[in-house]
Amino acid sequence: MPLVLVSRPPRRRSLAVTLSLALAGACASGDGRDDSSDSQFSASANVTMNPTTPQPTTSGSTDASSSTAATEGVDASTGEDGPTCGDGVVDGDEACDDGNDVDEDACLSDCTEAVCGDGVVWAGEEECDDGNADEGDGCSSTCKMSTCGDGVVEGDEQCDDGNTDNDDSCLDTCVPASCGDGHVLTGDEQCDDGGESASCNDDCTNAACGDQKINTSAGETCDDGGESAACDSDCTAAQCGDDTVNEAAGETCDDGNTDEGDGCDASCALEISPQCDEPYNVLDSAARNVITVGAPYYCDSADAVEDWVGPGWYRFQGSAGNKMVHGAAPPKNACGTEKTGWLNTPLPDMADGVVPGQVCFNWNNTCNWQANIQVVNCGDFYLYNLPIVPSCNGRYCGTAQ
Repeated sequence: MPLVLVSRPPRRRSLAVTLSLALAGACASGDGRDDSSDSQFSASANVTMNPTTPQPTTSGSTDASSSTAATEGVDASTGEDGPTCGDGVVDGDEACDDGNDVDEDACLSDCTEAVCGDGVVWAGEEECDDGNADEGDGCSSTCKMSTCGDGVVEGDEQCDDGNTDNDDSCLDTCVPASCGDGHVLTGDEQCDDGGESASCNDDCTNAACGDQKINTSAGETCDDGGESAACDSDCTAAQCGDDTVNEAAGETCDDGNTDEGDGCDASCALEISPQCDEPYNVLDSAARNVITVGAPYYCDSADAVEDWVGPGWYRFQGSAGNKMVHGAAPPKNACGTEKTGWLNTPLPDMADGVVPGQVCFNWNNTCNWQANIQVVNCGDFYLYNLPIVPSCNGRYCGTAQ
């Protein structure tokens, strides 16, 4: 009766292999036994076995559980095991065989090659492997763990531009850039101090009084883009007495208080000095005008001569001009005199009230003699409190300039 070879599941040795090994041992004994011993072996070998019924194990058999290689089956023509995954030899339909059943290397325990997406993390090559090629689930299609800056928006990220720059539209924390984040967005923001500061508005523009953006950090209480009736030019609320003249509010003066009688009244209107309402003298001789040359020489002395009546308050008017020559010395021998007098100090504003001044007389030099006077701005004209000249022939010169 022929020997029956039975195929077993992977990782189990065939009983046929055990029988073959027993047969080989009997033939090699060389003990000179007669044919009856062969008959005994044949009788033993001709036992019919049920392939589905477990058979008794002889001392020469091997426990199937001790095998670590997965056998594909037994070749019926040779009686040898078929291709075995894990035996270190690539054969059959195996893609690889590294001789172990470790899944974390390049060859899996089922003798297929490790690839990203197989659900097994390949040690040293993959950071993760979730068994798919989806993006945005924490493990990328290249089996890399999701990180901010990898160019893929995943997890809690709101953006990811693949860099760690903070001057573009996506910060290095993978949130969109916005005004107030403390980073200047190139092309969109002029500044970003993480909120309003004295130099940066809360809309990330450079702060400046007049930009129509109230910046309290810079001390602004208003900003109308310029002076208005409600807002001074320094971006503070307009108020009479704030020491800032606000023409839009109708102020003609503001001396920092609302006192009367100091040149600027309680409504910030200029007060006319009392001298302007009191009687004064008039200098109106054409000979006194600086443009007059060659006239008879006169002297503003103690005596009354022509339009001069002695020390007192005077106004230049008519042919003499509307004010005393000021700022530069007139030539000698003009104004109907030899020693021409001119104002060597600035003309005052109305709010200044009565101010001291100095008159120089041009002779050997432009200020050869001096006289101390007083001047007041009456709005439409000036008044001068003039003493007698320090030397004759000397005279106060008038001009319309």
